[in-house]
Amino acid sequence: MITKDFFGTTCGGDPVTRYTLTNRNGMTVCALDYGCVIQSIVIPDRDGSAVDVVLGYDTLEGYEQGSVFHGAFVGRYANRIAASQFPLNGKTYLLHPNEGKNHLHGVYPTSMFQAETTENSIVFRRISPDGEEGYPGNVELAITYTLTENNELVLDYQAVSDADTVINLTNHSYFNLDGHGAGSVAEQMLCIGASRFTVVKPDSIPTGELRPVAHTPFDFRTAKPIYNANFVQEDTALCKAKNGAVYTKRGAFCLETQHFPDSPNHPDFPSAILRRNEQYHETTIYRFSIQG
Repeated sequence: MITKDFFGTTCGGDPVTRYTLTNRNGMTVCALDYGCVIQSIVIPDRDGSAVDVVLGYDTLEGYEQGSVFHGAFVGRYANRIAASQFPLNGKTYLLHPNEGKNHLHGVYPTSMFQAETTENSIVFRRISPDGEEGYPGNVELAITYTLTENNELVLDYQAVSDADTVINLTNHSYFNLDGHGAGSVAEQMLCIGASRFTVVKPDSIPTGELRPVAHTPFDFRTAKPIYNANFVQEDTALCKAKNGAVYTKRGAFCLETQHFPDSPNHPDFPSAILRRNEQYHETTIYRFSIQG
């Protein structure tokens, strides 16, 4: 089931709608047509109490003023591109620098999308125009959020461009499985089946080295306690978080499923090039369950 309500008006005068998906288990997901933001994910715990496990704001102003992309869909290229430029087909494309000299994430978190609904899905659509932030190609985007009866939130990303371009799409939700304002996630466990990681410089740009995770803090091949959300306390939003919560350093974790950072500038990295008229299609599934 899907319902919708008015969530506010952007500083540019656009009305924003909140869509609420509900399944038969009592799980709900709220998403906005502003930035395809996931505003809340509420799950019944083992006692039947409703727990909102994603960080965010009660008002649109928080999402407009914030600096940590709470819940947002990010792109055209998630993560960073060094010096805000990349080569493609013998030409160098210059991007808008928005993190020092580098380019981070892009404008999708602050863009309006057209929404349509089915019984259990929301499809957000937008045309990202040629030259937006310096990227080539008109890109047709279709972002589908589906809530299943297995307590899965399925994020499906599709895109097609009328010119060769680069693309890397993801969601930027921060999670705390004890509740969005419950404090540290240091005792929550994480498992990632990755054998290597991209070594980065102080500005978070990859050096090009893919280093084995063994004997480093990045070895999550066996579940262990998390370290994450080191930048949440630096959020520039003037509004309080949901329900008056105060978000602190390491009070959440963010799982940005994506291509390698700065791939367009590293020919030895897996390619993030989307060729003209080819289909980009990626899917992320957040599946929630209760341990006994």
